[in-house]
Amino acid sequence: ERGGTPIEYYESHYDGLGGGWENSRVALVDGRVAAHARLYKRSLRWGGATVQCGAMADVYTRPEDRRKGYGRDLLRDSLGRYHEWGCGFSLIISGVVEFYAAEHWERWPTYRFDLAVQPERVPEGSDYRVRRFDRSADLDAVAAVYDDYNRDSPMTLVRDAAYWSKHFSWCRKEREEAFYVAELDGAIVGYMRADTNTIWETGYVAGHEMAALSLLGAEMRLMRSRGTKRCGVYLPCHEPLLYILRTLRCTTTLVETNLLRIVDLEQMLQALAPGFAKQFAACDHPTPPSGAVSLTSCGQTVCITAGADGVTVSHEIPEGAVDVSLPQRDLFNLMTGSDAHVHIAAPKATRDLLEVLFPKRNPMWWPIDTV
Repeated sequence: ERGGTPIEYYESHYDGLGGGWENSRVALVDGRVAAHARLYKRSLRWGGATVQCGAMADVYTRPEDRRKGYGRDLLRDSLGRYHEWGCGFSLIISGVVEFYAAEHWERWPTYRFDLAVQPERVPEGSDYRVRRFDRSADLDAVAAVYDDYNRDSPMTLVRDAAYWSKHFSWCRKEREEAFYVAELDGAIVGYMRADTNTIWETGYVAGHEMAALSLLGAEMRLMRSRGTKRCGVYLPCHEPLLYILRTLRCTTTLVETNLLRIVDLEQMLQALAPGFAKQFAACDHPTPPSGAVSLTSCGQTVCITAGADGVTVSHEIPEGAVDVSLPQRDLFNLMTGSDAHVHIAAPKATRDLLEVLFPKRNPMWWPIDTV
């Protein structure tokens, strides 16, 4: 046990996310476990591509063994495992920022929207029937809605059937009675997941934005019945529902517990390469930008070359390539298409090329997926 957490939690937690106990890494001192870290491989969407990400949870060092470098050794050991798995980067969710920052994980901020629970002020999405989620009957339909809603959003988790079927056995951030679906003509077109004071996830089929309003009203009525005065909502920054939240005078809270680290920049860019080719081919510039840009971050350099023959990614740097060096956070903002401003000290032709390769998108990490 760790801190009073029973062994049954770990058994269901690990089974629920796949993999075996061999992905628990330990530091042994005189034959006893001094520190532990659990490693996971996650598949994330990224603009039509899929990238592999190394995650970590249940990091713990016995009090008597702290400040001796065992936790640091486990972090360094994890990078080798992530390389074996083909992970281009690592994502860790933790409030202990300094511990991970010492090994080059950096904050990648996201946002939560906070507002008063006022269901009477939420416009009703007409024609939609909202009811409680039925796990036995609705799971496949909700999974399909999730895929449709998050199809082009970088950083969203690829959830397979095993994930969905086992998710509720370990998830501690929501209440199943606060999981609602919205139906139209007998088909599920939207859903919303919450607990007593936080809406953790929303999804709907394209063209059914109004279903989100019906779901929001239902969640707020449930929260009010429990005496909740204010609630937090996680949504992508370009979600149309934000217009309604702003009319309810929501505030924006910066969440700085997402920590990112490049593991293998070339591996990551190679995974994105098919998307580069499509974006370059679809470029509507009168004269499509071309050339070679050498991206450098976290001590790694990889070159992207675009021209008449398409787009290639290589660790070899051709003569004339323009070097663009960025901190990890700026590089992730660039690659995810975030609205965060990224200053690129390079000629305009290079900046134009990067805009084609990394178009503006709507990155989102749903906190419900935190391990």
